[in-house]
Formats: sequence, structure tokens, C-alpha cells
Amino acid sequence: MNFYELFINGLTAMEIPLMILIIVMTIDVVMGILAAIISKTFSHTILTDGLIRKMMILLVIVASGAISYILFQNTTVLFTVLTGMTIIQFLSIIKKVRNHIELPKELHSLISKLEEEQHAEDEEGADKHENL
Repeated sequence: MNFYELFINGLTAMEIPLMILIIVMTIDVVMGILAAIISKTFSHTILTDGLIRKMMILLVIVASGAISYILFQNTTVLFTVLTGMTIIQFLSIIKKVRNHIELPKELHSLISKLEEEQHAEDEEGADKHENL
């Protein structure tokens, strides 16, 4: 038996997104711990709060699964909640990486140039709106 036959082939349509979410949540916790160690701000209180938040996410998923099954007899709500929570966890990982990893100077200049262009476009849009 290979990995695919053992794990992926036997999973239902809802177990795969749930497994992905749990993996992403685990990566998020590990990244948070590493970021706290790097920035020398590690705190057991913050870690506990983060783990409680992760448990609350899992409770929301259980509740959404129950609601989805009871009200609609399908897993649409559960799948939507799983997808949303996974996206939120990915954004959390990206935020942690962005805050604790130095970007190359070229990338910084590109980002600042894009921000300036966006700011100029926003001002042009505001001026057009005021003239109406």
C-alpha cells in the first residue's frame, strides 16, 4: 500500500478539506512559535490564547457541520466554513512570515512603487467622485 491508497483514497469529500485545515493550523502554530522565538517575545499566555482560538475554530466547524446536516441534509455549509477557515489560516501564516523575514531591497522598492501607484489611483478616483 502506498500513501495515496492508505490516506487519500479512503477519505471522504469532507475529510480532505478538514485534514488540510488541520495541517495548515499546525503550520500556523509552529510558525507563531518560531516567530515569537525569533522576535524574543515568546509567552505562554499568548501561546495558550492562540491554541484556544484554534480550538474555537474546530468548535465552529463542528457546529457548522451539525447545522449543515440538520437543516440542509448536505455538507455545503461545512465545506464553506472549512474553506473560509483554511484561507484565514493561510493569511495568518503569510502575515507571520512577512513580519519576520527580511525581504530583498528590490522587492521593497517594487512594493513601495506599487503602493504609490495605488495611492495615486485612489486619489484620482476620489477627485472624480467629488466632481460629480
